[in-house]
Amino acid sequence: MTEASSKFYDEAWDQWDHMKVYGPTARHTRRLLFKLLDGLSFDSVLDAGCGTGILLQKIYERFPGVKSTGAEYSPHGLDIAQKRLPETSFYVLDLAREKLAGKFDLVTCIDVLEHIEDDRSALKNLLTMTAKYMVLSVPLGALVQEERERMGHAHGYSRRELEQKIKDSGFEIVRAIQWGFPFYNIHRRIANQMPAEATTGKYGFRKKFISNLIYILFYLNIAPGGERYYVLCRPPQKSQS
Repeated sequence: MTEASSKFYDEAWDQWDHMKVYGPTARHTRRLLFKLLDGLSFDSVLDAGCGTGILLQKIYERFPGVKSTGAEYSPHGLDIAQKRLPETSFYVLDLAREKLAGKFDLVTCIDVLEHIEDDRSALKNLLTMTAKYMVLSVPLGALVQEERERMGHAHGYSRRELEQKIKDSGFEIVRAIQWGFPFYNIHRRIANQMPAEATTGKYGFRKKFISNLIYILFYLNIAPGGERYYVLCRPPQKSQS
């Protein structure tokens, strides 16, 4: 598959912004991300593939002293992010081909890698920018047509394949969470068969109410059979000062 263009994401972020704020999967993703970050010390964070800045906003609320930076493929997504977080530095970045100068204590890359055709180069660029920790999340399972066309996915990962790519890039895996069985897995299949606007666009009372119900239901998911994967990594210890 040809990787989706920045124009695709410029148009998509108007539809995805509320889904990332209110959607049950996005909310649980942030919950599990913060679970992986529990007990870690970091003074700077880069969200690589920050979209409209929602995760950075949540990180700022939880860790107000941390210096935050965002990078995103879509210039329009960054326009929205800059309005959300006017004091944060944002950069247009093609993660497969570019990296920012310098290193960050924490790099987050949340539901991004599956969009990038050259994911190995993206992982190497993430390693270059990571001083202490990197947290990555992706959906697991075979690539399906609906997610390729609607979301711009270029990969469908197995856990073993992804972990091998992470290790090949030079990262060490510290700990991981596989989550989503059975209710996220079921919800994902239903959502893929529904019109795209069922989960995207503006969330009024009805969509928020349904999303809240699904969010509560997702607490009944158990490990490890789910199709969501979250991993905390670090550069090789010998490379850290």
